[in-house]
Amino acid sequence: MNPNAKEMETAFKEFIDAYGYEFTNRLLFFYSGHGYTLDDGDRGFLVPADAPDRRVNLLDFKRKSLDMNLILAWCRGIDAHHALFLFDSCFSGVIFKQKALPAKPPQITKLTARPVRQFIMAGSAGEPVPAKSTFTPAFVDAIEHGLGDLDKDGYVSGTELGLYLQAIVPQYSPNQTPQYGKITDYNLSCGDFIFKVAGGELLQPGSIRVSSQPSGAKILLNNSFKGHVPIDIKGVAQVSMGFWAAWMDISPRKRGCV
Repeated sequence: MNPNAKEMETAFKEFIDAYGYEFTNRLLFFYSGHGYTLDDGDRGFLVPADAPDRRVNLLDFKRKSLDMNLILAWCRGIDAHHALFLFDSCFSGVIFKQKALPAKPPQITKLTARPVRQFIMAGSAGEPVPAKSTFTPAFVDAIEHGLGDLDKDGYVSGTELGLYLQAIVPQYSPNQTPQYGKITDYNLSCGDFIFKVAGGELLQPGSIRVSSQPSGAKILLNNSFKGHVPIDIKGVAQVSMGFWAAWMDISPRKRGCV
């Protein structure tokens, strides 16, 4: 609470040191406080408690405040598969790539398989953030009560969350226009951060047990040879009907598909 410049930077660094270098981790960064944008929107800052008024001492303001360029460098340096940065403060959107909700959202398994660095800001540059936040409780409701699940599939993606907050926050705080998007690096913008809606189930790899009469059928899963029955195929993320087949090759005259 109310960190000074050193405490704020240390909090980010310690969190990244503890969790940022495990590939399987999914990191959520949440900051609620003052933000400011300089240089026609090219530079954004998180403002700690001990930063001076920028109108009085701009140099010390820059020295104390946490530059968004540093946060972007941390983004690129961590190894965690997914990272979502939520800022209950106002910035320009030039630091990330805007992306609207697709007409038909991709499968969750595809979104979670690819890396991403996402950002959601409470407002754009120059917009005041009220002392009593609308952004934060709206974010909690989007996840806890599933209000951000726009396609009703049991999950809230980072893109859905950004779109939901962009629509709901201005209804209660007219001077705020939340922004959302992904880092401009292509390799870090292909996936999506995923929240499980309360009461829902996460997609977990499963297994398939296959047997046949007579035994010995050749198993192809998504056109990939897996062996001969009887067989247990483990670590299956998703199987679509019509894309797997067991070919029985018992003799030249007896051939079939299970």
